[in-house]
Amino acid sequence: MITTSQDPKNKAQGKRFQNFALGAIVLAVALGYFGLYRPNKEQEIGVSRLREVNKALDLFYQDCKSFPKAEVGLQALVAKQEDCKSWQGPYLDQALLEDAWGRSYLYAREEEYYSLKSLGADGEPGGDGANQDLPE
Repeated sequence: MITTSQDPKNKAQGKRFQNFALGAIVLAVALGYFGLYRPNKEQEIGVSRLREVNKALDLFYQDCKSFPKAEVGLQALVAKQEDCKSWQGPYLDQALLEDAWGRSYLYAREEEYYSLKSLGADGEPGGDGANQDLPE
């Protein structure tokens, strides 16, 4: 009697599955490497822009010893503020004050902390995939 592990038919099926899996992995790597598969390009741009705005906020903080007031918001990164005598900006290009979908970021400041986010593709809180808020 031949056991399942020694059955030539099962070995051939296992080999086909291994070849299929290997081919799928190679294809996925190739598509990613050559940039042919980008499920959320806007999200990648959005994350990159958020990093730039965060860097600009850090530079503003170094010069002004506080983050921009909530009333002024991110405009403080591109236009001199009267309450900051050591302003060395602009810290950011005006075009980066909008997220990847052309909307203003949600900026809030509480004492010495701030929050910054984008509402994603749909402009609504929450969501999945391209509609996911950034950062999340």
